[in-house]
Amino acid sequence: MSYASYSPTLLISQNWWPGTTLDVYGRQGFGVSATNALSFGRADWKGNMREGAVVLVSSVNSYNFFYTDFTWDLNASATGFADYLRKIGITGRFVAQARPVGHFPPTT
Repeated sequence: MSYASYSPTLLISQNWWPGTTLDVYGRQGFGVSATNALSFGRADWKGNMREGAVVLVSSVNSYNFFYTDFTWDLNASATGFADYLRKIGITGRFVAQARPVGHFPPTT
């Protein structure tokens, strides 16, 4: 079955840790994110195995109020499915991530 889909998402988050403070760099505070994702591909079931490929590309724009910082993340993944002798399912996946804009943990 072939498909193509577009998924816009708006996320409001508050990171916390029960009973104490969350002191992991980059995970503190209130944030807002907007995500745009595009996926397409074709993955068919052949008996008990899958054959085909699926591709996902997304862009996440976030603002963290604790750090007063804007981040922009780009994500891409490609997954392929094949079978060998109708007995062994083979899956391969390639993932790429980039942060062209935004904060990184401080170096010591």
